Amino acid sequence: MRQLFVYVLLATCMVAVSVLAIGVDRSRNSLSEIGPGITHTITRRDLVVTETVQGTLESSKNTEIKCTIRGGYGGRGGASTVTWVIPSGTIVQEGDELVRLDTKILEETVSLGKTDVHTATAELARAEVDLSTAKVAIDGYLDGSYRAQMKSLERQLVTGKANLRSAEKMLAHSRLLFKRGYVTDLELKGNAFTVTQAELELKVTETQMDVLRRLTRAMQLETLNGQLNATKERLEGRKAGLVLEERRRDLAMEELEDCVIKAEKNGLVIYPSTAKWKDTPDISEGASVRKDQVLLLMPDLSQLQVKVDIHESIIHRITPGLPASVTLSDRTLDTTVFSVSSVASPAGWWTGNEVKYGTIIKLPPVQGPKPGMSAEVKVIVATHTDVLSVPVGAVVETDQGSYCWVETVA
Repeated sequence: MRQLFVYVLLATCMVAVSVLAIGVDRSRNSLSEIGPGITHTITRRDLVVTETVQGTLESSKNTEIKCTIRGGYGGRGGASTVTWVIPSGTIVQEGDELVRLDTKILEETVSLGKTDVHTATAELARAEVDLSTAKVAIDGYLDGSYRAQMKSLERQLVTGKANLRSAEKMLAHSRLLFKRGYVTDLELKGNAFTVTQAELELKVTETQMDVLRRLTRAMQLETLNGQLNATKERLEGRKAGLVLEERRRDLAMEELEDCVIKAEKNGLVIYPSTAKWKDTPDISEGASVRKDQVLLLMPDLSQLQVKVDIHESIIHRITPGLPASVTLSDRTLDTTVFSVSSVASPAGWWTGNEVKYGTIIKLPPVQGPKPGMSAEVKVIVATHTDVLSVPVGAVVETDQGSYCWVETVA
């Protein structure tokens, strides 16, 4: 179908030759004044349709070097400040320093953490002493205060019983003497009152013993056990507080060590790609960085690729597997299209508000290329064999149709 179109176009061009020949002949003098004409001999040949775009080499597999510092005092937000960073593109060995972060705030945090740990240790020791005291208080009450009170009441009980027996004997003797006339009625009543008084004192003692045994002892034990449990809980709280303070101190000390970031392996170090609207990289001396921010990349040089943006007008013709070539400064590598994004890249003033789609072309494993190198990607969209081809400059498009400039001999 395409060949038929070419033939029709050529026929149209030949028809137009007679019309244009006069104009060409008339303009020959003026053209000769300008300079020699440029001609092209139309032949049959293979026509390769390509899309050429510019891109930059990058690695599809990077080792990310992140900031592990929480930032701010005690990790309550904020950011860390970069005091030194290795230049991008440096070849490093394992253990080499890559980034140094400001340590002043962390040094203060470590110092405060050590003080808080000492304070928590002292509070824990005090709680342990209080717990021992609370345990001893229970045994001390049962074997000390309670037993002493009970022994005292038991002595009062024995004394009260003895007094009651003595008063009862005295009353019985007084009754005999009263019958014989040796004791007056008043003396007899006095001895009877003494018995009553001894009975009351004995009951009071028995009641005190019962209250001490059933109520006072239980109430005191309940109070002491409550104090013991409260002291145990306070002790557990002190233990947890000490662990928390130790963790804070240890974390601050770890982060203080992490302020000097070193290479975990040998390789090339580069800066992460920044947004297109930024003029400076995200990582630089004096820059503020946050936790988990990627500071540097160590790319795998055996897995390089080029990510280019294809205009929306032609993206429908770009599919994975299409042959492509990548031209670097010193070589050209043959490869294929690896993937085409289904979502357009963000557009803005920095892209001229053009809608483009990210396309990845992976490079075969070769020695030499490095991330950041400029690359020209040529994607072969279609190939036509044995067709007539006409230079674009020889075709004139008008309202009446398309015409081809041809050279005629007068």
